[in-house]
Amino acid sequence: MARYLHAVSQILVTALTIIIPFAFADLTTTIDPSSNWGTWEGWGTSLTWWAAAFGTRDDLANIFFTSQTVTLNGVSLPGLDFNIARYNAGASSWNTINGTTKMVVSPKMIPSRQIKGFWMDWASTSPSSSSWNWSADLAQRAMLSIARARSANILELFSNSPMWWMCKNHNPFSSDDGSFDNLQSWNYQSHAVYMATVAKYFSDTWSTKFSSVDPFNEPTATWWNGKTGTQEGCHFDVSTQAAVLNHLRTELDSRGLSSTDISASDESYYDQAAKHPAKPGLDRPCQDRLRQRPRLPVRFWPARLRPQPGNTI
Repeated sequence: MARYLHAVSQILVTALTIIIPFAFADLTTTIDPSSNWGTWEGWGTSLTWWAAAFGTRDDLANIFFTSQTVTLNGVSLPGLDFNIARYNAGASSWNTINGTTKMVVSPKMIPSRQIKGFWMDWASTSPSSSSWNWSADLAQRAMLSIARARSANILELFSNSPMWWMCKNHNPFSSDDGSFDNLQSWNYQSHAVYMATVAKYFSDTWSTKFSSVDPFNEPTATWWNGKTGTQEGCHFDVSTQAAVLNHLRTELDSRGLSSTDISASDESYYDQAAKHPAKPGLDRPCQDRLRQRPRLPVRFWPARLRPQPGNTI
């Protein structure tokens, strides 16, 4: 039987070689030292799910945010020395508003991918009111603090979805279709208020200053689906993105965070970000302080690209 299988395999390989001949062309690569694609500021990770589960683990923090050699499960690992940490402002809460309105949860939702949000209801925008719960998301906040105390010197605040009560279907895992906006039009500014308020509170209360705020995650993607989704997510049409970005710039500036950049658009592919059509809809102050954010194809969020003068998005 072994000889038979070996013979068959050789025949298949020969047949495939005949049908699909292999050809290798010479490739010459030339490096142009005069090219300027921006400044590589570092590399890092989005905290989100893993930090929400393991936010108090010093050994993991040392692996990610130091250059030390760390022993984990009996294995010595070199520290990655990440200098970028991205903190996720969650979209979920389990309270009831006015006795009837509750968050809708996708039937396929993975619980570990639900991140607790801070703004519980629409009753008040004041961060000192009972509408806000600043005791939420302790573990992810703990890891952010640890990262900042180690090697992380670039911090970004980002959102996977607006708070659930801002969504059309009250589901922070997107619309039931996935290809339509799930943010209610009257909550465009509310989403901006949420992100700006979180950035301000972290700065004032926990001395954590975010270099940038990213209000979207893969916004033009159509795979966000409230019926089948396993994580928080939200589709945004580009016109909606432009409206939210203008509000966000205003809300950040009004809170004394004019030096905080906006990162957008956090797309899945370079082409989606580079050809982003929302820029013509942005006010001039927002255009001037907008950072391009294409997603690089590696496991951990690796870098922030600072556009140079003359670069477009």
